[in-house]
Amino acid sequence: MANPQAIDHRAPPAWAVGLAGLLSLAVAMGIGRFAFTPMLPLMVQAGQLDLGAGGWLAAANYAGYLAGALTAARTGWSAPRLAVVALVGTAALTAAMASSAPTVVWAALRFLAGVASAWAFVATSIWCLGALANAGSSAWSSALYAGVGIGIAVTGLLCLAGAMAGVSAPALWMQLAALCLGLLVPVFGVLAGLGR
Repeated sequence: MANPQAIDHRAPPAWAVGLAGLLSLAVAMGIGRFAFTPMLPLMVQAGQLDLGAGGWLAAANYAGYLAGALTAARTGWSAPRLAVVALVGTAALTAAMASSAPTVVWAALRFLAGVASAWAFVATSIWCLGALANAGSSAWSSALYAGVGIGIAVTGLLCLAGAMAGVSAPALWMQLAALCLGLLVPVFGVLAGLGR
């Protein structure tokens, strides 16, 4: 009789699963949730919004994150599917911030980005920690959450470099969206390898 706890040697190695989880949270949190922080001064300087409007956009993102945390378990999707939807949504919503739009539209985008961030955080924690447990490896479990800080740091440095080079705020939003997509390639590869 097969051991139900047996390790599946066809699954991606634990380091790949842990790295994919780290990259997923870097996108969801570092870009999806916190990119607006270093982008706000650039958008204010460009005359796209003022500090008051920036505060409302930040509040909309917090409200979206709360809504996402409260609804993640109610979507009816598996954790990998929820993660994919949320991460693709994060990239699309980041790109949409490059548009010239009224503040109310940007607020809606930041609200949805908050929802996507929470969904991705919850879903990634479930699928990644589950896969690591199935692999019999817990060493990468804590590294998963380093993705939050790494994502924030990389996003901040990219915005700093862009500002110093004179890159416009819309162009930086597009660069951040492209970074999302680049970081998600290995994440989706691992999810495909897990057969989820």
